[in-house]
Amino acid sequence: SVREAVVSTQSTGRERKYRAEKFNKKAEMRSHWLTENYKLICDDNFGVGIAAVEAAKKKHEAMQTDIKAYESRVKAVVDMAADLEAEKYWGIDRVKEDMDRVLDQWEMLLKELKNKKERLEQVYAYTRALQDVNDLIDYLKDLKLN
Repeated sequence: SVREAVVSTQSTGRERKYRAEKFNKKAEMRSHWLTENYKLICDDNFGVGIAAVEAAKKKHEAMQTDIKAYESRVKAVVDMAADLEAEKYWGIDRVKEDMDRVLDQWEMLLKELKNKKERLEQVYAYTRALQDVNDLIDYLKDLKLN
């Protein structure tokens, strides 16, 4: 009947609106998380000395694990946007903009994560070499005293 068709259409419209609101909330949460983690990764305060740099490496490895685990949440936002597009949601342009923003932030985070790892490896190599030189100097001083 016509009444059932109208009720069905209204119900589908409400469901789409609900899914769009859910998408907006998830996209905003992901964007915030990505922004905060990007700030953390950009901090290159590795400390002074070999122990501090080793601790920074371990912290970075933990962050890599956390970020890798977050990938499924980013993918869920992409999937939600694809569903809304398939349903021909009227606000799909805004949804796509939000999805693109999240994906851009994700790519920036992954790139900076890789760059920081490289910087950490360099700092570790330099710090290790400096530690070796200091150990050699101490050894030579001990030899001279004896």
